[in-house]
Amino acid sequence: MNYYYNIHGIVKIDSNIPLGIEPISPLQECGKGDVGEPNLVIRVEKDVSMPTGGLSNVDRFYSKRRGNFLYFKDIYYKRKYNILLKNIDGKTEIHATKPTTRMVHKVLKGNLYNLISTIIQIKLIKAGYLYIHGACLSKNDSAILLAAFCGVGKTMTSFYLLKEGFEYISDDMTLADDKGFAYFSYSPSTVSHEDFIRFVSPQDIGKWKYYKILLRSWIVEKNPALMWFFPLPKFDLLKLDNSKSIEKSKVKVACTLEIGDKQIKEVSKEYLAKKILEINEYSLERIDKNRLLWIYAYFNDFDIAEIEEMERRNLLNFLDGCRCYSLACNDQNWIPLIKEIYMEK
Repeated sequence: MNYYYNIHGIVKIDSNIPLGIEPISPLQECGKGDVGEPNLVIRVEKDVSMPTGGLSNVDRFYSKRRGNFLYFKDIYYKRKYNILLKNIDGKTEIHATKPTTRMVHKVLKGNLYNLISTIIQIKLIKAGYLYIHGACLSKNDSAILLAAFCGVGKTMTSFYLLKEGFEYISDDMTLADDKGFAYFSYSPSTVSHEDFIRFVSPQDIGKWKYYKILLRSWIVEKNPALMWFFPLPKFDLLKLDNSKSIEKSKVKVACTLEIGDKQIKEVSKEYLAKKILEINEYSLERIDKNRLLWIYAYFNDFDIAEIEEMERRNLLNFLDGCRCYSLACNDQNWIPLIKEIYMEK
């Protein structure tokens, strides 16, 4: 069985395994006709092998100068742990054995999904896009971006803005381009027991759903070890009454949400870009942390530092037409601050 994904016409994926798994950014499955000619093909197979005679070997990685491929093979916990990566700059192919989807290899320090995530990001960056760890909502064709670390209140703030008549673009991971637009990127987010009690009422989502989430979050809160078996419940903003989404919107206000004394500070786009990249570095799968890509770069004309610089330029261009702010408070009540910089403009 094949699964198809189309990230706004930029990255088109044909895979024989589902990809709705972290650390891969949120993907919505589509039909084969929506993909057409894919630029990323993923095949997980019982065996992946290729002749290694005449190839250079670096710590179980095999390739040759400017060969546009990298082959990794190992017997890992008595299972074949093989990955073949072809042609990052064009139609990319990834062939891998099944253990690569289940185990983190000590040499790679990751698994197949880490590789897929970085390849997707590379293709987006080279096309003028990037992911930002943040929420984005729009009203009257004008959007606000809220970039923040995990647990700072992006989802609950998005929840309130939706009740104020905003349209949903994202509440955890925002796809942005170098022309100032943000694109729909949907995934239900986890919410802590404390935040759920504090910000949500039975009237907001219905009594049955409210008490179901309340009980589950309470159990996990009291028994953190259970998170391995029963993760925190997902809070699906798009399933709330009257919630609407929009495919893309021009972003007019961009800000970071930071913990500290209450503050609204207008900042330069360079300052905000630096802060957003720091948030991304911590929160998202990063290209420069993937060891397989470093070996691929060693054998091929592929410059990881250049990709990172492209990402920074894409972000600066995205922020070009934005009013940029740093918002801070200690109680995660961001709405009064947002009203001052956005809702009353």
